[in-house]
Amino acid sequence: MKRAPLHPIILLPAIFLFALVLHLCGTWTLPLIDRDEPRFSEASREMLQRSDWILPTFNNVPRYDKPPLTYWCQMVFYKAFGETDTAARLHSALFSALTALAVFGFCGRLHNRRAAICAALAFTLCLQTMVQAKAAVADMPMVFFVTVAAWAGWELLTQPTRKWWWIFYIALALGFLAKGPVAWLPIGGILIYAKCKRMHCINTNMKFHLGMPLLLALVGLWGVPALLKTHGDFFSVGIGKHVVQRSFTPLEGHGAGGALTYLAALPLYFLTVFASFFPWSVFLKKVYHRLKSERTEAELYLLCNIAVTFAVFTLVKTKLPHYTLPAFPLLACLVAPLLSELQPKRFAALAGGMTALNLALAFIIFPLASEHYLVPIRQMCASENFSPDTEFASVDYDEPSQVWYFRRKLNTWHTLLQPDQVTEFMNKPGPRLCVVPSALAGSLTSTTGWETKNFAGKNIANGKNLSLTMLLKR
Repeated sequence: MKRAPLHPIILLPAIFLFALVLHLCGTWTLPLIDRDEPRFSEASREMLQRSDWILPTFNNVPRYDKPPLTYWCQMVFYKAFGETDTAARLHSALFSALTALAVFGFCGRLHNRRAAICAALAFTLCLQTMVQAKAAVADMPMVFFVTVAAWAGWELLTQPTRKWWWIFYIALALGFLAKGPVAWLPIGGILIYAKCKRMHCINTNMKFHLGMPLLLALVGLWGVPALLKTHGDFFSVGIGKHVVQRSFTPLEGHGAGGALTYLAALPLYFLTVFASFFPWSVFLKKVYHRLKSERTEAELYLLCNIAVTFAVFTLVKTKLPHYTLPAFPLLACLVAPLLSELQPKRFAALAGGMTALNLALAFIIFPLASEHYLVPIRQMCASENFSPDTEFASVDYDEPSQVWYFRRKLNTWHTLLQPDQVTEFMNKPGPRLCVVPSALAGSLTSTTGWETKNFAGKNIANGKNLSLTMLLKR
């Protein structure tokens, strides 16, 4: 007897809760990894402490890297759950689960319910999603709104309605507030699709002449106050450095410097997709051969949007494996028909294997990493009950995690010192602490009242051994 398909009232909550719980697992077992996670998390805490919803700061210095949506989410979760590592990462797990629902809805419109289930699970259970959904960064909110915009764009091109018009432009605006202009990739995909289909009256469906002013007005609700408050720096630095410069110059060592290395790196994302989208990437070759011979209009639309994402980040000089993540929900929709044709046992084995891997990372690998490779700063912070007015500094160690962890207990700001400034700093009145390399600590001229405590471990971000000494004056 054939089973009746699950009703959406049961299916949608099941997909959402499965993805949310899976991605939340382990967020409390691993310390925030330098450098981006602590930067986002501390900036949100400082905004919350100032009751400032406009200007992010890190260590009391303006942070122009990203628009505010991720900070807003973290602020809300801090208020609800406290300033913890899990609360800092909660938005990523939440938006990953919401993206799974968007993938289910979009793929259901393009194919059928079984393919939609496969697509939602394929997105949820690929390696890159599993990593980014546990990270305190801005990617997953942006991916969600890009996915919603891509879905709304398809609806507007096929059966335009006022509802989808509003959804399209609001999603683009919120996507920009999550991570900037990268969220507008669906516009490029739509224009290329329209060119391929020779749609000469695309503005009739999309109403760009009305939508773009709406989009800019929505972004301007935050953007104008931010520009006024920073005298234009949020645009000149946020867009000028972190968008334009990132496109032409590798930032923070991520990417190819010279012309030859840049050319050599051009195929990067076409190679890393096989690891990032694993295990579903093993089906991409078969999908490619099928699409070469025949493809539906929906598949052409998906391909156009995927191609735009890969082309843009292939040309950008700064490169990181997760940059192409906005294409992954669409890749999931593209391979879903093939996945739905697999033997149920084979698909269940793949999905179950990735679920088991996720849980192993959360409850075995992460705790072992925290135990044997724990960031020493977190050990230091946990070892003492500091006076809130303790001044803190460091020498030759400037990782953002120390600001995040020390400021759980301190109301002061971090100062980076030169080795010859340590004694003067520690001899000033009031409680103080300074983190120095252990090799330097023995050469310092101490004063009565200093305590020294040694800590060793690894910097999880770069794998380097750390041997640090905390100088403490109460």
